Amino acid sequence: NRSIAGRKFSPARDNSRLSGAQQSQIRQQYAAQIENLDSLFGRILAKLEATGQAANTLVAVTSDHGEQLGEQNVWGKKQPWEPSLRVPLVVSGPGVAKGREVEVPVSTLDVVGTFLDRAGAKVRGQEATSLEPLLRAGKPPDEA
Repeated sequence: NRSIAGRKFSPARDNSRLSGAQQSQIRQQYAAQIENLDSLFGRILAKLEATGQAANTLVAVTSDHGEQLGEQNVWGKKQPWEPSLRVPLVVSGPGVAKGREVEVPVSTLDVVGTFLDRAGAKVRGQEATSLEPLLRAGKPPDEA
């Protein structure tokens, strides 16, 4: 990845198991993976735009887990610490407020609830909550 090549990635302050150079290389590889995913995702969005479907498509980008990148001598997702628990959630599409940042904790299960809500589907026993109130313009209910 051209934009990653030559960039310096700081090692974790509290990692003593790997050298700074090794940590930097691992972090650089992780950043390259994210950049590749971003590029592929951009191609999907471009295809939606080119086929006229973007204005009618709800897009959600999230992850199943965060990543420890050497913090507290841990690599991967082995411990339930903050870097492993928090994941990004970005939603875009019709009816979604642009530029909105919400501090209300949600579950990735709620993404499913939101898509079901948008589709008008009702599922018995569904534990997910729709994020619709958080996506609309105006103050989210729990932040008002």
